[in-house]
Amino acid sequence: MAPNYFLFLLPLFPFSLSVHTQAALLLLLLLTRKQEMQFTQAMRQPRHATPLFPLLVLLLMYCASGCIAAAPALEYRCGYEVMIRRSGPLPTAVVREVPRKGRGAMQAYTVATQDDDSGWEPIRIAVSTEDLERGTNKRNYFEEVEDECYNALGYKLSCTPEHVLTEAKKQLYTRKILPGAVKIHTERLLVKPTGGTITVPRAVNGPCSHFTIPTRHKSDGVPNADFIIDAAARPSGTDSRAVWATTCNTMTDFRPSIGAMNLDPKYMTDTAWSVRVAAQEIAHALGFSQDRMEEKSLVKKPERSVRGTHRRMVAGNHVKANTQAQFGCESLEGMVLEDEDGPREKAIPHWKGRHARDELMAPTVGAGHYTDLTMAVFADME
Repeated sequence: MAPNYFLFLLPLFPFSLSVHTQAALLLLLLLTRKQEMQFTQAMRQPRHATPLFPLLVLLLMYCASGCIAAAPALEYRCGYEVMIRRSGPLPTAVVREVPRKGRGAMQAYTVATQDDDSGWEPIRIAVSTEDLERGTNKRNYFEEVEDECYNALGYKLSCTPEHVLTEAKKQLYTRKILPGAVKIHTERLLVKPTGGTITVPRAVNGPCSHFTIPTRHKSDGVPNADFIIDAAARPSGTDSRAVWATTCNTMTDFRPSIGAMNLDPKYMTDTAWSVRVAAQEIAHALGFSQDRMEEKSLVKKPERSVRGTHRRMVAGNHVKANTQAQFGCESLEGMVLEDEDGPREKAIPHWKGRHARDELMAPTVGAGHYTDLTMAVFADME
């Protein structure tokens, strides 16, 4: 009866054994039962449980090998989840303020939190969507196919249907993508509040000069905010620049105070992916950039080469400690940056993809987990 019991147990291990392995074991069991019947007929002696033992050992060996093989991939993914759980959610709630009279397209996202005497509070991010208003910025947005307009970098483009900022996409951008992306940061990042208003300089250089900035931001400033992001949704003209962001202005301690971001309507989706992509770009504007990291002396090339290459890495104290803890290696000097795309990756840094593929700041946004590694970068900028 031992093989019968074993046949009953076999379905209990569907995730440990492949289909081919189960078939092989089933055949082995049938052969074993046939031999037992022949042995019983010849000897007419009571059967013992001996045939079950080697089969059970074989089953356990297959199960163990399957579990061991699956462990590294599972552990790599779960490692990030463990860090997120260890960090714990901040006791916050993001509140979208109702625009007051005269505020136009300004959206403020404030955070309700418990009292804290340390002086650190959740970052307050104000989002300006003035650039999306056709009344003030008509030439930058397509109305019809074959119209001409300018992208967020000042280049003239021709329109294709997927680049049109429809009312539905505008609502998706302003009511889901931007609030969701901002929330990802406000739930995690703490800052010393500015204590006053942020005033946009009269002259803004570089890519930021092509964004529509409300006049009142230059005259009266923006109160109750630690960071301002000017959001646009113009066609990019190239897939490599479909979504991007930059820092427009910093405070005296190099802390970013104003940023700009563009998201091509062609790439807007009603999914978490678009929210995570926007969150990554806001992180670049907040300081996850080559310039900000160099200003704080966080990027270096180690003296010891890795596979014959001196790879750039972020080597701030917090990043170093979190990298060593994440990979269980005390000799690591920091977290390696991506270098596969050459000069572009040096200007727009991301974590090395094969080391942090599910991280928010990986080169290609996937799961987009906001882990201790990325938060450590902002901690090292303090």
